[in-house]
Amino acid sequence: MTDISGSAPEGLTPVYTDNQGTIALTKNNIFHARTKHIEICHHYIHDTVEKGQTIVLYCPTDEMPANLMTKVLPRVKLSKFTGMLGVR
Repeated sequence: MTDISGSAPEGLTPVYTDNQGTIALTKNNIFHARTKHIEICHHYIHDTVEKGQTIVLYCPTDEMPANLMTKVLPRVKLSKFTGMLGVR
């Protein structure tokens, strides 16, 4: 992974997900019958985890600020997530 300038950022880059299965695949990339359809090019995150560049962390759906951009939210959650992201 690189930042906007093209150089690698310092430290681990956190990637948050609410999918426990995704986290398991990034830690153990064994090809099972259920994951055979995932092409090698889609295993980029697993590779960055192995190289120590990325860490995949669990974030419950109710705490995922990215939902601000992907879901219709009630006013309370909308206010919470806009505050978390610094959006006014």
